[in-house]
Amino acid sequence: TQVSQFTPYIQEIYTPNPPAIALMLLPLAHLSHEQARIIWIVFNLLMVIGAIGWIVWMERYSPALAALAILLVLVYQPLYANIKYGQVYGLIFVAVTVIWYAYKHHRFRLAGGLLSIIFIMKTAGLMLFPFLLIKRRWKALIWSAIAGIALVGLTLPLSGGFDSWV
Repeated sequence: TQVSQFTPYIQEIYTPNPPAIALMLLPLAHLSHEQARIIWIVFNLLMVIGAIGWIVWMERYSPALAALAILLVLVYQPLYANIKYGQVYGLIFVAVTVIWYAYKHHRFRLAGGLLSIIFIMKTAGLMLFPFLLIKRRWKALIWSAIAGIALVGLTLPLSGGFDSWV
């Protein structure tokens, strides 16, 4: 209902988010809509650019290729729409980048924990669970379950109980 007050022309994209999103955005709750929106836009842009920069650095791409990658990503219309409408996908991109790094370097606790967190927030990464299952990365799956249970458990008392998840 609060969202419709500020953006009544785009109702169809808004559905209730899980309590984990509210917990994540709690630090912005005391700000005005416009202040929170500006901070969130800058945060998302920094997250996307940071993730691209990290990928470029980790894979040792040339500076020219790095500049081209950042330019192409920043003019990508779906990214613009996600940032414009205050979505969380810039942060999820960072999380998936870290998951990739963690998987590549056999840090399955980190990979599983982050995968569970992004799955609980937006069902992002759903297709990575079968991948981990096929690859028999049991540690990642176990840590994913532990992180998921912990996150849901943490939000239950803050969000009014199990009904908020349903």
